[in-house]
Amino acid sequence: MKSALKGILITLRCITLFVAFLFGTGLLELKFLGWYAPQKANVQREVFLNTKSYSEGMARDLAKLKAELQSEKDPIVRKAIIERIIEDYANFDSTRLEVASLRKFLEDIQAGQYVDGGE
Repeated sequence: MKSALKGILITLRCITLFVAFLFGTGLLELKFLGWYAPQKANVQREVFLNTKSYSEGMARDLAKLKAELQSEKDPIVRKAIIERIIEDYANFDSTRLEVASLRKFLEDIQAGQYVDGGE
């Protein structure tokens, strides 16, 4: 009985030393980080996308693009601005915009229904 327990303890010590050796040489750490780092980055990205500062920044940029679009007369430039808005805001939830006029503007652009005096 004592020899079996002694054998188990020796085996556990060997495994512990082996794992410590792998971490010490960086072999296991690289494998672990190869899996863990992308998971952590995805979570951090999701957290950032749900922050108020992200939404406010997107709203501020959209307001600038809206003003630029409304003041532009050249149809080619207007089309480029509209395409940029569609691309930049493709994955942005318009309900996160607090200003109703900006929300409607973005929804109209995304639906292809934006019309004002310049188009």
